[in-house]
Amino acid sequence: MVVDCLRMNASEAETLVQEQYRMVYRYMRSILRPGAPVEDLVQQVFLIALRKLQTDDEAPRRVGAWLRGIARNVVLKSLGPAARLREAVRERILGLGGEVASDYDAHDRQALRDCIARLDGNERELLHMRYVADLRSGEIAGRTEGTRDGVRARLHRIRLKLRRCLKRKGVFG
Repeated sequence: MVVDCLRMNASEAETLVQEQYRMVYRYMRSILRPGAPVEDLVQQVFLIALRKLQTDDEAPRRVGAWLRGIARNVVLKSLGPAARLREAVRERILGLGGEVASDYDAHDRQALRDCIARLDGNERELLHMRYVADLRSGEIAGRTEGTRDGVRARLHRIRLKLRRCLKRKGVFG
């Protein structure tokens, strides 16, 4: 759908929401953990989108991609700093989240790949188990013969390493 009119009336706004709601909802469900307030966040996406359409000079060319970008930003704002880093790892380097990863610029993705490459093999394997295989701490502990708290502590230290590396590269601040 191409939005031709920037000053939308109520009928046009309703049409936008009806045509795009399922896509935004599914997208949000794909990037959020179970139990997240998906409905509330989807509503925020459309409130922001409709406000932007009222004030911006140009309509977006690709409405779906534009709405997904707003959705990604709503999700990231709803997370704390540690969770934002975890999501950055999932989306930027591991390519999870589909189109989200493609929205980041190549420099940022490469910087995160470089930072992960600097980790030792055990640290990379832990990241893989947590963010690719999506295993919980207890499951990882069972596979590595460690404790759940030990796995959590190791993942925390790994995320701190990544954060420091990304800060040095000017990507994550």
